[in-house]
Amino acid sequence: MKKIINILGFLILVFSCEKEKEIKNETQNIENLNGIFILNEGNFGKENSSLSFYDLENKKIYNDIFKNVNKKNLGDVAQSIFINKNLAYIVVNNSQKIEIVNINNLKNVATINNLKSPRYFLWINENKAYVSDLYDKNIKIINPETQEIIKDIFIGSATEEMIKVNNMAFVCTWLGDKKITVIDTETDEVIKIIDTNKEVQSIVLDKNDKIWAICSSSFKTKSNARLIKINTKNFEMEKEFIFDNSNFSPKHLEINSAKDTLFFIYNGICKMSVNDNFLPEKAFISNENRIFYNLKVIKNSIFVSYPVDYVQNGYVFQYNLEGEIKDTIDVKIIPSSICEKN
Repeated sequence: MKKIINILGFLILVFSCEKEKEIKNETQNIENLNGIFILNEGNFGKENSSLSFYDLENKKIYNDIFKNVNKKNLGDVAQSIFINKNLAYIVVNNSQKIEIVNINNLKNVATINNLKSPRYFLWINENKAYVSDLYDKNIKIINPETQEIIKDIFIGSATEEMIKVNNMAFVCTWLGDKKITVIDTETDEVIKIIDTNKEVQSIVLDKNDKIWAICSSSFKTKSNARLIKINTKNFEMEKEFIFDNSNFSPKHLEINSAKDTLFFIYNGICKMSVNDNFLPEKAFISNENRIFYNLKVIKNSIFVSYPVDYVQNGYVFQYNLEGEIKDTIDVKIIPSSICEKN
């Protein structure tokens, strides 16, 4: 009996030491570390979204870093993260706000409130940024310096991902609308509406200044999703690829640093050259019957998030560009948006 008690005491001591090590690691300053931020959405209505940082060189994960430093929760459903210079703009969808954080010491420097259901943040210049929204039919224009909402750009529907090409912003619309709206970023006026015939979910720019976008089927009707290529000079659709399964939609279109290879989630991770004339026949990285939730290509690595059951803590898998697994990263609930630390 005494031997059992000693063993139990030893295990408790080991567990306590491990917990102390974990807390110490998570509160460490990351100023001199090279890595990626991982935004964990958390559960809707639970206020349990969080921010993680993964040190690429030492292969260490620091979870809950926003909460540990600022002594408050990040909010309800962290949607996306964008970094400019030394500031991260974290869009927290169901909390109707954007938290601005110093990327080195993780301190919360400002909060932008009074948004309806923000989705993505697009940097235009030092005095202007666009914010898309799920329930607002306008793009919000924000001054990053003053954190003030300047004015609206009427779109007429929910807006999603955005991308800047020269002095134009291409805005994806969804929830029943089927178009890409083009905005002149100098005048903030809509200059073109591109009919896509499908809701547009994600968008990238290739090396030839051509736009690629994933168009998914409507929530209400099932139809085959599409991958389209658009000329940014004349706004004409140059290519259209139709996926063969109406029960599944590809998602989270990404492009490599050379801007010549596309990646997206579709029963695993697929890749194709911007010069290809056909969709890939199968995924080059299998999901092995797991749910691949979000995707990010950074330099020579592919990061894909796995939310498990959307309740317990999830994982992020790191692959090389050949599809070989390099690491499995333990994160928090529903890992989603991933962003490189500058």
